[in-house]
Amino acid sequence: MFSSAKPGSSRHAVSDLDGLASALRFAMADGDPADRLLTAAPRAPMDAVAADGGDGVEPDGPQFTLSLLTTGTDGWPVTSLLGPGEVVVIDAVRVRIALWSSARANGNLAREERATLDFIFEGCFFQLRLRSMGHAPLVLSKRARADATTSTLVCHELLLVEGEAQRVPYAELTSGIRYRLTGDATARADTAERWRAQQAALAAFSWS
Repeated sequence: MFSSAKPGSSRHAVSDLDGLASALRFAMADGDPADRLLTAAPRAPMDAVAADGGDGVEPDGPQFTLSLLTTGTDGWPVTSLLGPGEVVVIDAVRVRIALWSSARANGNLAREERATLDFIFEGCFFQLRLRSMGHAPLVLSKRARADATTSTLVCHELLLVEGEAQRVPYAELTSGIRYRLTGDATARADTAERWRAQQAALAAFSWS
């Protein structure tokens, strides 16, 4: 559907990295208009966690999911789905993600030091190409650690190198992959709170 060979299709590289980062940020916030993409200034790290009274992590309702593509040891692509509690846009060129230490994507990214992030926003398919700037264990609050599984989280800092946007005139993408938290209200609230703690840890992460 989005091959550049199809009549009327539009597939173009986006040189404005701030615009790409803003698209990702607004897509995760569910609903900022597209015409604000190129005029929005990059947010400070902690603003990525709680901006305009919201943090992108709500216990109810369908929410945005990001596709992370890495390369496995066999050379085949591996797709991992990331929720808002696992991604923070730091500025126009840096994105931090949290991956479980046991996840295939964690090993793939540490080894290959590159990945792509795919998402849908305002009827357009975005693909961002990123290179790894480093990774280290992510330290969470005591409560968040208690609520998490036995695996540990790893913070990966990624540099936005380039990206592209694709759309066609005869069809519009209305949604990407989305999720809805399961369990009772308490369980959903606990998961949302843990994700907020992960966002805060990603935003405040220091390499020193």
